[in-house]
Amino acid sequence: MTWWLRCVHPPRIFLPSYTSRRSTYDHHLAARRDRSPRHLVTTMVTATHPKSKFPGVLPPPPGVTPNIHFQQSGWNLLTQITCIAVTTIFIILRLWAKRLASLKFHADDWVSVGAWASCTLYCSLCLATGPLGLGIHMWNVTPQKFSKFFEIGYVIEVFYGPVAFITKLAILLLLMRIFSIKKTFVVSVKILIGVLALYYIAITLVKIFICKPVEKFWNHTVPGTCLNTNTIFISDCIIALITDFVILATPLPVIWGLQMDVKKKLGSSFALVVGAIACVASILRLDASIKTMDDLDKSYIFEPILLYSSGEIAIGVICGCIPMMPALYRHYRTRVNRHFGWTTNDTYASSKNGMSGDSYKGMVPLRNIPSTDSAHRTVITSNGKSMMGSRHV
Repeated sequence: MTWWLRCVHPPRIFLPSYTSRRSTYDHHLAARRDRSPRHLVTTMVTATHPKSKFPGVLPPPPGVTPNIHFQQSGWNLLTQITCIAVTTIFIILRLWAKRLASLKFHADDWVSVGAWASCTLYCSLCLATGPLGLGIHMWNVTPQKFSKFFEIGYVIEVFYGPVAFITKLAILLLLMRIFSIKKTFVVSVKILIGVLALYYIAITLVKIFICKPVEKFWNHTVPGTCLNTNTIFISDCIIALITDFVILATPLPVIWGLQMDVKKKLGSSFALVVGAIACVASILRLDASIKTMDDLDKSYIFEPILLYSSGEIAIGVICGCIPMMPALYRHYRTRVNRHFGWTTNDTYASSKNGMSGDSYKGMVPLRNIPSTDSAHRTVITSNGKSMMGSRHV
């Protein structure tokens, strides 16, 4: 996610052979005699001068007429609005499930609400970059809009770490509660949470003070210095990928070691499969960032990277809510069955409203795992045997 930071330094290596559709301006600059990085940065700074001959931050390629009255990117609007809407629907369903079961909130529930609020704020900040030029070539973006664009970009970059941590924390707390009797697993998750907390605190502080003074991040004419972003970029992307895969893979051995049929094991693994999409988004973001790190057309190339980031966070929020969905399905299926006089073999939908404590327990798919809570009771498992359990969801 440190692709914003790469703009504070001139590119070290100019690649004249990079002529993809995202590098139109690079191709234009390849025809210039002076290809040094210093010259490229000078071009950008000159464009911000009030007496510049072209209205945008960069000069347009030959034959291209700048249009500073551009329409904002439709892809950004669609992605951010979709992320906000879908995560809102899932968090409402989660809260509604809690209300139907009349159960108290646990730590993971509160953190999930915080993750949703943070995701909504993050997507809103991304929406704010649309009118300022996200996804638009820089020769169409005025210096005033570009400066504001990078101010919001600085906030987005700093805010990404806390949002990612809260989202992952909600999932990890939920896993700890589901597998509360698996002591080794719980200890491992607590260690992972501690490592993530230390990392995201450190990386967020580094991003806050990436430039001295901070204003230099979005105003290249201000005297000052900025840290080298290569190490920050590599560590941020690697940690994000590793933790995504760890969160995705850690519960699988426990799930497939349970005494359940394959169908139920696959159902219990569904939320993890959805989480794999977040890993794909992280990989695509990293790939796009590396390929465009030397491209000066920053406002244009930032769009796909920003969209991948928003999608990654939104998917994390959704994954934390998916385990709560099966009980809602059973609840309303029971009501429909009773309305039409149909019979059901669902042992867990046995209460008068179809949402007993036992049925709600199925919101977490691993309903055959007993809890270590003090209030135990006998629960009938899917194979007809009794076991000691409790209302731990």
